[in-house]
Amino acid sequence: MKFDKEKFNEKIGEIAHDAKNIALDVTDKTKDAVVKTKEVALKSKDSVMEKMDVNGDGNVDIEDIIILGIKTPGVKISRSEFLKKELTKNYQEDIINKTIETTPMNAGISNEDIDKIADEVIKYERNCVSGISAALGLSGGISMVATIPADIVQYYGYMLRATQKLMYLYGFPEINLDDENKSLDTETLNILTLCLGVMYGVAGANNAVKAMANGLAKGVSKKIMTTALTKGTLYPMVKSICKWFGVNMTKKMLSGIAQKSIPVVGGIIGGSITYVSFKPCCEKLKKSLQDTLLSNPNHIETNEEKCPICGTETVEDIPTEVLWCEHCKTPVIQEVNQVDKGICPICGNKMKYMATDIRPVFPEERLMLEILLGNNPNEFVKKSVWAENSRYFIDGKSIALPSKLFKETDTTDITKNINQYKNENTYEYFDKYIDNFKKANKERLNGLIDEAQSFVKNASKKYDEEHIVLSFSGGKDSTVTADVVIKALSNPSLVHIFGNTTLEFPTTIEYAERYRNDHPEAIFQVAKNNEQVFLDVCEEIGPPARLMRWCCSMFKTGPITRVINNLYRNQQILTFYGIRKAESVSRSKYNRIEEGGESVKIQQQTVASPIFFWKDVDIWLYI
Repeated sequence: MKFDKEKFNEKIGEIAHDAKNIALDVTDKTKDAVVKTKEVALKSKDSVMEKMDVNGDGNVDIEDIIILGIKTPGVKISRSEFLKKELTKNYQEDIINKTIETTPMNAGISNEDIDKIADEVIKYERNCVSGISAALGLSGGISMVATIPADIVQYYGYMLRATQKLMYLYGFPEINLDDENKSLDTETLNILTLCLGVMYGVAGANNAVKAMANGLAKGVSKKIMTTALTKGTLYPMVKSICKWFGVNMTKKMLSGIAQKSIPVVGGIIGGSITYVSFKPCCEKLKKSLQDTLLSNPNHIETNEEKCPICGTETVEDIPTEVLWCEHCKTPVIQEVNQVDKGICPICGNKMKYMATDIRPVFPEERLMLEILLGNNPNEFVKKSVWAENSRYFIDGKSIALPSKLFKETDTTDITKNINQYKNENTYEYFDKYIDNFKKANKERLNGLIDEAQSFVKNASKKYDEEHIVLSFSGGKDSTVTADVVIKALSNPSLVHIFGNTTLEFPTTIEYAERYRNDHPEAIFQVAKNNEQVFLDVCEEIGPPARLMRWCCSMFKTGPITRVINNLYRNQQILTFYGIRKAESVSRSKYNRIEEGGESVKIQQQTVASPIFFWKDVDIWLYI
């Protein structure tokens, strides 16, 4: 049989043509199926978003989750019923009643017992949530996407149950929830947000919860605590946690949709993930709540590396940095590990590192700087100028002044130029930049004030206000300290002792007198050595030296001691002073409150510093 090549090629062409048409048809149908699948998925996602957006702000955030979780039957925990149930096994009725009225610590319940109950709580809630998550994850397909909100809400519902129980065990009062309307006030919502932030390791949340617990233990009023939670020191942390959860919540929902498209395996994954993740989250919150003034009778604030009571290592306060916003032309103080670090609170733009600490450069100093650098006088008048030691920042750009510049400078010529151009100087632009600086750091300032005033109130509990003294030097630190204490105690009549060492600048003496006139209700005492002259003593026994520091005892602590003895005889007093750890290495070793020891030079007094942890930039922010 003869092979017909032409017919074969013709047949192959027909087959190829038919195959092409079939492929195109399949492709078109596949595209249609993909489009429809995407449409269904998008509708499903939109449906989930709509169901979970309880507060109606267009986003699914932690606020929605908390509200939905609390609405779930069984999530709200009665503090009294919970504590009574857990303690009935091992404690008598009178101790249980005292626990409910106060705290477990005040009722004398040991930390070991509280920790054991906390471990049982975590174990029980973990087992419950793991079973729920696995059950909800068993069904597959996009049609079952409706179970996703239930999965998430159930998970966080059990998180909230554990949160409430742990808070009650470690001394917190009842969570404020309107049982009838199942609504949350902002304060309660923010408390739960902070606790969830601790559970998920959001930077800064742990310190915020500890500060909240310590504030409650120190008797901070509900009004102050509410302010701190809703617009004061704790509120920025609440916003940061909300932002963190906002991003991660969306990821969890989308991954949940993907997981539930795989039957059975989705169930195994869902159950195992929650079982593994739930306990560490709860353990973080438990650890945070364990060592506060609410839960631990031995909790103290100290600057030592090891606790003087138990010997364990202490936790350092969170360091801060100053960042520069090019858009706003202002410095912003932020904690090194805060969630929104590097984002300007005014404009939302990214910032860059500037320094560890800074101070504003006033127009008078700015004019001197321009002359020192050989620039035209008032050339920087419209710029934002700041300084850190000998380094200056002109609109964020760093300029370091070499030491030889000061050695070679003709001070007479500098003074002449300053006097010549000072009348052309102005505060107009400086004031605008300072207003921007205050606006950018408003939340930090509120936090500093809240914490410092709480410290003052707690330190003053053991003393009559007649036995509280303000150490006043006429400098910015002692001025800020005096203002903080007066406002914290609402007492403008406190005793001020101004130590005039006889070496003060005339401007310091003038300011002290002006301060005295501005505070007519204050009892203002001047401690001064009127019997001896500093320079005469130097000629007799030599100038003060490291091994012979006679100047302090003779011209400072000596006169102050005489004033204190005259006022209080041998009675113990509490003195607030403006020592800050950032000032020097030696002062960084002090404790915030000292009742004796080498750092207390007048043994009749207990000394305390409300601004101990403040940096220079914080002082200027307050002023």
